[in-house]
Amino acid sequence: MYKKHFSHSFSRILVPALVLSGCVLLTGCGKTKSLDLKNMDTGDYIQELVDYKNLSVTVTPRNEVDQDTVEYYIQDVLQNRGELITEGTVANGDTVNIDYAGTIDGEAFDGGTAQGQYLTIGSGQFIDGFEEGLIGVSVGETVDLDLVFPENYYEELAGKAVVFTVTVNGILPQLTDEVACELDEGVNSAAEYRELVENFLNEYSDYIYEADLQDAMADALIAGTVFKDLPDELVDRFEAPLRETYEAEAKEAGMELKEYMSTYYNITDTDTIFRNAALSCTKEGLVLQAIANLEGLNVEDADLDESIDAFVETAEEFENAEDFLEVQDRELTRENIMYQKVYDYLSEIITVSEE
Repeated sequence: MYKKHFSHSFSRILVPALVLSGCVLLTGCGKTKSLDLKNMDTGDYIQELVDYKNLSVTVTPRNEVDQDTVEYYIQDVLQNRGELITEGTVANGDTVNIDYAGTIDGEAFDGGTAQGQYLTIGSGQFIDGFEEGLIGVSVGETVDLDLVFPENYYEELAGKAVVFTVTVNGILPQLTDEVACELDEGVNSAAEYRELVENFLNEYSDYIYEADLQDAMADALIAGTVFKDLPDELVDRFEAPLRETYEAEAKEAGMELKEYMSTYYNITDTDTIFRNAALSCTKEGLVLQAIANLEGLNVEDADLDESIDAFVETAEEFENAEDFLEVQDRELTRENIMYQKVYDYLSEIITVSEE
């Protein structure tokens, strides 16, 4: 695609995938109570605990959500919706769906052709004259645009005359009240939908920042702690859910695990990656449990029951706590809550600087 340099503060909103560095506690995986962190003497595995009260970490600043971010996200939603206006003419500010093919001296060139490309007229994404040349063009019409690449463009194209043959496939609808209600039944207007999107993006930005902060804290906690030998059965306990998660992904993709990891994550030594991730998770869990013991941050039965009940009230897939505990291990749920309590405590007392 031949565009001017164009960037957004939020390139595209994606649900973050589970990464190998993340220590996600899932189901029980046949573990015994002796492998529950709360039942362990962390001193058996920790020789010297990090000075966690004087911890310093560095994180990437939180992504700020502005109106451009909101509008870009809405444009993305509308494009994925796939509905186009199939009549009328293109006006400045319209987002159009186009096919184009570029030629230089009658010859096609690498990267000069695309189908189903979205372009907002007036955005300045494409070279001078391209967007202006589409104003007034009717949907379904094909036009030839005689243009010249800028002198400061890619060396092989700079200053050359080019002809782009462009077909306007349709115009992306604006976010009207009607369209907003189709996108989300819980809103009554475009303004409400924009507010919904802004709230979501802010929550997502907070989530990413907190996840990055917890990763930085985990790295610092592990790096500053001196460990004794770790028992293989404890490391196995952390490795099992990591492996099962990716095995399920591989099965859904119709692949064997090693093929899947190589294809989608460029990982060839799967066993080593999983083992190293499990070792890190084991160390993190032991350090967090040690801090919880020292600071009175363990999760008692009553608090655990209250947390599960509160979660079930907002989760559509569970009718009651019993349904939840059929698929989620009670003690791993306790550990998840303990992790969050310790990280919340640390985030209030440590020194956090931004890159």
